[in-house]
Formats: sequence, structure tokens, C-alpha cells
Amino acid sequence: MAKILIVDDDRTSIQLLSDLLSFAGHTPTFLVESDYLFPKLDSNPVDLILLDIYMPKIDGVSLLRQIKNHPTYQTIPVIMITGQHDELILSACFNLGAMDFIGKPVNKLELEARVKTALETRKYISELANLNEELENRVQERAKELEDSHERFITVLDSLDVLIYVADMETYEVLYANQYARNLWGDIIGKTCWQTLQSDQTKPCSFCTNDRLLTAKGKPKGVYNWEFQNTNNGRWYDIHDRAIRWVDGRIVRLEIATDITERKRMEEGLRKLSRAVEQSPSTVIITDTKGIIEYVNPKFTQISGYTPEEAIGKSPSIVKSGETTPEEYQRLWEAIISGGEWQGEFHNRKKDGTFFWEFAIISSIKNKEGEITHFLAIKEDITTRKLMEERAKRQQEQLIQADKMISLGTLVAGMAHEVNNPNNSIALNASNMEKIWKEANHLIISGAKTHHRKTMANMPVKEALEIFDTSLSGIKKGSDRIQKIVLGLKDFARAEASGYQNEVDARMVINSSIKFTESIFKEFACQLTTSVPELPPIKGNFLKLEQVLVNLLINACQSLDDCVKSIEIDANHDKAKEHISIRIKDQGVGMGKETLRRVMEPFFTTKQDSGGTGLGVSISYGIIQEHGGSMQYESEPGKGTSVTITLPVATNSGCEKRV
Repeated sequence: MAKILIVDDDRTSIQLLSDLLSFAGHTPTFLVESDYLFPKLDSNPVDLILLDIYMPKIDGVSLLRQIKNHPTYQTIPVIMITGQHDELILSACFNLGAMDFIGKPVNKLELEARVKTALETRKYISELANLNEELENRVQERAKELEDSHERFITVLDSLDVLIYVADMETYEVLYANQYARNLWGDIIGKTCWQTLQSDQTKPCSFCTNDRLLTAKGKPKGVYNWEFQNTNNGRWYDIHDRAIRWVDGRIVRLEIATDITERKRMEEGLRKLSRAVEQSPSTVIITDTKGIIEYVNPKFTQISGYTPEEAIGKSPSIVKSGETTPEEYQRLWEAIISGGEWQGEFHNRKKDGTFFWEFAIISSIKNKEGEITHFLAIKEDITTRKLMEERAKRQQEQLIQADKMISLGTLVAGMAHEVNNPNNSIALNASNMEKIWKEANHLIISGAKTHHRKTMANMPVKEALEIFDTSLSGIKKGSDRIQKIVLGLKDFARAEASGYQNEVDARMVINSSIKFTESIFKEFACQLTTSVPELPPIKGNFLKLEQVLVNLLINACQSLDDCVKSIEIDANHDKAKEHISIRIKDQGVGMGKETLRRVMEPFFTTKQDSGGTGLGVSISYGIIQEHGGSMQYESEPGKGTSVTITLPVATNSGCEKRV
């Protein structure tokens, strides 16, 4: 096994470590006086040193530094021993070359494991050193071969388009320069390199690599690679320096420098382009020809929420919302695979499920042969712009709607009277005709039988009587409908400013509306859930607001196509905006975009067959506007409808009473 030296001022620790190491099959030796370390090593070489950090005469850190600076013993692995886990001191030890550390009290298994690892590591280091020596021997053999074929080698060197020269490492005299160097610098052999190859140098260059090419024993280390911009001609070079043995036995510096000025310019251009892409305010995505993502910039992560690791290797479809049609994607692909460009908007989905809008420009990337190798997508987040456009569109529609309602109110105010008068006459006549018909019907049938008449008005008597009966019923129903419309128009046109200054308990309005529509809920077998907290009072008219909620609740009931579906009513108070919101949400059939756009238009109805006049929502909308509030619909076919009413909270001034 291994010979291990224990350096520690604590004899108890030494004894414990010796016992443990002996038990593991090693040969321990120890040293209490650290001053005698190197004499001890001279007389008794060891494979491993266990060194205590805290000792009275010289601390372990300083002793470690001496060991690692010693030309003979610097390769011996050192494991530090400490009872205090001071991270700064341990870090300093590792920086100086310590292989490991063991804490006190010493654990047997830990000691065996760390000692085994250190010894195996030393073995590997020794093998690497042997390998390095072997390589050095091969280099020397090759050097002899090169000397034997000097002329041939010189011919080869002179044919290379790289700068090659050899300089003495002490005098800096140029001993050799190939043809490329001579064409660039002239006949520089015999001249001083720092005076010839560089400019404005009064002494050897501060960046000279001589001190990097030799070991502490003065032996060549190997190749040192670096890049440098020459101070004389300003060009960049990729330089490979190494110390070699010259023909006369001295160690010299061999430098091989390749002009990389154009490459550096290209790299700088690429760095600028890379920084521009990385810092771009637009999303940048690069895919292969199959549409698989190979690169995304930070803006992509910021917008979509997907990290590069999550996106690379996937298709851009990870952000698809499903709203873009397959036909549009087909047009996109046809454009870019033909080498063209596609522009358009996407309504995409982020990682967290939220939607966002992007304007995208997608094009192909081609190689120098003109072949498409990748696709490039540059996208701009236009969510804010789209929201503003949508808001502006909605406001415009609301203004148009308001203008319609004002104009319609003016028209209705004058029209209702003119329509109602002839309709009253129709209703009265229809009622009288219905009474007369009940008796005349039997008389006509009896007279027809008596006089053997089979036809009336060129049709069979029975058919004529049925047509008359249906027509009379239609006149009555039509008159009733006209009357219902006129009453609705009157309500719509009536702008009552009075009664809107009262304090109204919004929660009471909601509860009253629910109670009022209980029979409707039973009729449609609706399930109703509510979430209405205590709300601050609002300013307005209790009955008018109740009318609005009742109308909306009835509409919600009528939209349900299944008794297991439900209606939700919830309310909340936004203290920051000082308003309350009341939302009625159903699980009904929902509405398409066109129906949703026209839902608040007067006379627009989807319930024409069931007697709907199309004024209920318009009247409700007008009432909410008179209260200084707003009403918004959200709906999709098959996903139900949500109506949100927003009303301002009442202030103490201007309120007449609490209702």
C-alpha cells in the first residue's frame, strides 16, 4: 500500500490517523515539528501528505504553499485536515493545489475514501507525466528528422501563406523567417524582433509569450495559442507559439501566425448582428426547413413565456390558439418555400394560457447556392394596439348605437300616438267581430244546409269558415303585438330624469329581481347560483334597475337548451374605480359575432317566433346609460353568454333617499 506522512501538532490526532491508516493497510509516518518537513521527505519519500491547517509554528496554508512551490515535492498530493470548516481558508488551500480536505473528528470511512481517491489521482497524474515525457521524446525525434530534411522543410515553409519566424528567447534576435514573413517585413533575419515586427517599442514587448512557453525547469511546455493585432500594420493574427530546441541546442521561440483580419471583421459583424437580435424588441425565431425551432431570442421568452429549452426542437405551433385557418397556414407555407415572404397577424396563446396578438413577417434563409436552409420569423407584439383598436371600435359602435337610440326616441315619441289610434280601432273591431262570429258561424252553417249551398266566396263553405276564423285570430294577435310594440316604444322613448337621484341598495335590487323571476326559473327548470356580497349604495331608480335585471334573467332562462345547465349571478365592488359590477352568466346556446354585434339594436331579436319585439335589451341599455353606467355582452356559440352591468357608487351629495 502507500506511505503517508501526517503533519500535525496534536499527537492524539496523529495517533488516531496512524491507527486508521494502518488498519487500511497503509504505512503511516508523522511529523510534529513542521520545520523539518523537507528533510523528512528527503530521507523518507512518501506517496501522500495529510496536513493540519492550524499549527503553532507555521500554519498549514503556508506550508502547503512551500510544498507546491518545491521543484521536487510539488507533485505529492496533499489532503488538508481541519476542525473548522472555514470556506475562505479551504478555498485558498484548493487554489494552492490541495487535493482534498478531511474534517475533524475524522471519520474512518471518509478517511479511507479520500485517501484512496488521492492516491489513485496521483497514479493518473504520474501516468500523464510519463505520457507527456513520451510525447516530448517523440517531439525531439521529430526535430532530428526535421533537421535531416531541412531544405525540403524550408521549401514547404516558404510556400505557406502564414507568417513563420524563429527568435532567440534571450536576445530576441530573429534566427529564421519564411518567405511570407520576408515579403511582409523584408530581410529581418539577424534583427531584433520587437524592433522590427512591432512599432513604438523601446524594450521587449510586454505581451511577449516567452515566459509562457517554458516550465520552471526551463523546458518547453508546448503550444501557446493567442490572437493579437499587430502594432505595426494593424492586422489581426491567430498565433501559435512554442519553445523548441534550435540546431545549436539553445531554446528558441517558434511563432506561426495566420492573418485572420477578415475573419475578425466577419466575427465582429456577426457579434453586432447577434447583439442586435438578442436585444431586439421584436420576437425572432429561426426554424429548419421542416419548421422545427432552432433558435429563439429573449423577446420570444418574454412574450410567450416559453424558455429556449422548452421551444427549441418544437414547432412554432406551441403558441397556436387554433384561430388561424388551415387555409391561411397553407398560403404561408406556399409563400416561404417558394422563396417569398409572408406577412400577417396571429392570435396566439402564451404558456400560461393567455392570448396575445402578433404581426409576423416570415421569409426563407438561403445559402450561397440559393438553396433554402432555414426560415426566419420576425414578430411584433401588437396586443396593445389590437385592444385599443377593439376598444375604439366598441366605443364607436356604442356612439352609433347611442345616436340611433336618440334619433329613434325622437321618432318614436311622435309615432307611438299615430300608430296606437288606428290599432285601437283594429283591436276594438276585432273584438266585436269575434263576438259576432261566435253566433254568425252557426247561422252560416245552418243557412248553407237549408239552402243547399256548398260554396262560399268560390270555396267550400267549411274551408271558407276556417279561413275566416284564422284570419280573425291573426288580426287580433297582430293588433296585440302592435300594442305591445307601442308600449315598448313608449318606454323606450320616455326619458324620465326624475327618480334617478335615490340611494339604491344594489343587493336588494338583485334579490328582488330573482324573486320576481322565480316562476320563470321554475318554468324553464333553471338552476341558479348567486354570489352577491354586501355592496355600497348606488344612485338611481330601484324599479328601473329591477326592470333591467328581470329582463336579462328572463333572456338567460330562455337561452338554456338543457335543464341541467345553470345561470350565475355575481357582483363585486371595485374600490379603486368606485363602481359596482353585476354579472349574469348563463350556459345557454350563446351568440355568434354578428348577433353579438347587434344585440343592443332596437327591434333586433332572435325570438321573433315567440313574440319578441327586440326592444327589451335596448330599453335595458338605455336605462343603464341613464344611470351613468355601461352594459357589455360576451358570448360564443355553444359557450353561453355573459352580461356585465357597471354602475357608479353613490356619493352622499345629491341623493334624496335610500330605497
